[in-house]
Amino acid sequence: MDLWTGTKIAQDLGVSGDQVTRWSATGVLRSIGEVGTAVIYKAQDVKRLSSAQRANLTVTDALPDAVLVRLGVPSEEPDGRWMGWHESWDEEKKRDAARQYWRVKNPAARISSALVALVGPLVVGVWNIEDAAIDPTRRKTVFVLGEATPDQRKAYENHWIELSGQAPVRYWPKRPK
Repeated sequence: MDLWTGTKIAQDLGVSGDQVTRWSATGVLRSIGEVGTAVIYKAQDVKRLSSAQRANLTVTDALPDAVLVRLGVPSEEPDGRWMGWHESWDEEKKRDAARQYWRVKNPAARISSALVALVGPLVVGVWNIEDAAIDPTRRKTVFVLGEATPDQRKAYENHWIELSGQAPVRYWPKRPK
C-alpha cells in the first residue's frame, strides 16, 4: 500500500505544499490518518489528480467557450451563502457556490458558455451558463447555471488547467487581441 503524504503528492504532481493543503481543505484530497506528523491521503484521490494532470488542457486545444472561476477553501458569507468549494457538498450547494459574485466583463455575452470551477489547476465542476445578472448590492455577476452540455462536459471534466497569475476569473480559450 502506497502512503501518500502531502510532500510526496506535491513532489509527484509538481505543485506547492500550499496547493495540497487547499485540496485537503476543499475535500479534493481526503485524509485517511496520520503517521507521526504526516497526514496520509487516499490513493484514489491522488490517482484522480494524476489522471487529470495527464489530461492537461492548453490554450491551443479546440475547446468550447468557458468562464473559468477559481474556488478556494469554503467560507460562509454574512448572508448565509457559501463561497468556495467542498467535495462533500451536494450538487446544488456546489452550483450555488460557483455561480455567484464574479467580476465579469459583459456577462450577457457569456450565456451558453461553460462555467468551469477550478480548485488550483483541477477542474471540479462544469455547468452551462443559461443567464447572467448583476447583483445590485455587490455589483458582481450572478450566473444561472444548468447542466453542462455533452461537449462542455467532455472538454473540461476531469481535466487540469494551469493558469498563471491570480485573477479569480478567466475566459477560455484565450482569444488573440
